[in-house]
Amino acid sequence: MSLKNLYLRLGHLMEKAVPGLITCAEADVFIDDYLDDRLEPKSRRRFERHINMCPPCRSYLTAYRRSVALSKSSGEDAAAPKMPEELLQAILAARDRSHD
Repeated sequence: MSLKNLYLRLGHLMEKAVPGLITCAEADVFIDDYLDDRLEPKSRRRFERHINMCPPCRSYLTAYRRSVALSKSSGEDAAAPKMPEELLQAILAARDRSHD
């Protein structure tokens, strides 16, 4: 049995054993709101219960936190980087030539 299948089986067993436990997919949807402290208390408890019981999701949360921290520590805005004006002009000029 592959590791992925083992985790899926574990997830199904956890859902049956603990009523109200969120799925791994639901935990993934909640992750940004959890880290930004925007979850309602009940949702936060359900998310944390899942994370405490699910080693793969706990590892994912740790890696996600590291990625966010690295992004913030780089000093760059998380938005798309600004394109240099010269490059923009070259792209526009090439596009204009292709329409001739």
